[in-house]
Amino acid sequence: MYGHPPLSTDSIGGALLDMWRFEVDDLTYAAVGYGSWHWLATDGEGSRWFVTADDPNGPFPVDLAYPLARRLEAAGLEFVRGPMPSQTGEVLCDVDGWLLSLWPWIDGRSMEFGRHATPADLDATTACLARLHNHRGVEQVPGLVEDWAVSGRPDLEALLDEPHGSGPYAAETVELLTRGNARIRDGLGRYDHLTDQARAQRPRLVITHGEPHAGNVVHTDSGARLIDWDTVKWAPIERDLWHLVDYDDWERGYGDVKVDDDLIELYRLNWELSEIADFAVLLLGATAKSQDHEVAITELRRQLPDAD
Repeated sequence: MYGHPPLSTDSIGGALLDMWRFEVDDLTYAAVGYGSWHWLATDGEGSRWFVTADDPNGPFPVDLAYPLARRLEAAGLEFVRGPMPSQTGEVLCDVDGWLLSLWPWIDGRSMEFGRHATPADLDATTACLARLHNHRGVEQVPGLVEDWAVSGRPDLEALLDEPHGSGPYAAETVELLTRGNARIRDGLGRYDHLTDQARAQRPRLVITHGEPHAGNVVHTDSGARLIDWDTVKWAPIERDLWHLVDYDDWERGYGDVKVDDDLIELYRLNWELSEIADFAVLLLGATAKSQDHEVAITELRRQLPDAD
């Protein structure tokens, strides 16, 4: 996130010392990513670490996802960079209502959100996904199984019926939702048709990352490393592969695979509709302008281009 962080450096440093026996030499807020809050930490020996704070009421169950990432790394998937366990073996610590986690720093090359920079980067990413999708070394976690839900859908449907708000972004957000109303409803209807079809076909569910775009891959001398595991869940392979199928020869890094075009469409729609819902709710609840809200309104304009 980019706005004012929800935790003080003193509270974070205290939690790191109490739970991880980590003595902080320097702790700097890092305005990167969207959804979680991050800090760069350095210990007395100069080693760097990444600290993350997540909202326990956020869209992803990090209390299940982060321990799974740790187990996947321990099971031999070195491209999974999981969180560090505390002295008690837990990977999360409650600090003033936020879930704190500590991650090893990865030295390497990374990109912003978007397309993978080179064919080699794409190959490395798809090769990691192929191994992840074929991994059978951990038991399925019931709370991390595909339920086909669109994040924020109840709130979105309520706003489509009666868009309203009074904050600094309310007027434009209401206009975007009003002018994009038919398109959004059509998208929800199409999504419901595709999910009914998917449930009937019962596709094979595997471990998926959820967001394997360029911003979530760090390329190191030892190979690619996937980060941001809050979205991990058991789902069809298309949940990951829709991010890749628009590239030429994307299969080179993955291998021989048959992709279901309807599931590709389903997951594209899920992404688009979830973003519209989450950004609209955030913007209509805003009481002041911030960089996070500016990102949200920019993305909402992009998702509803016919409303420009």
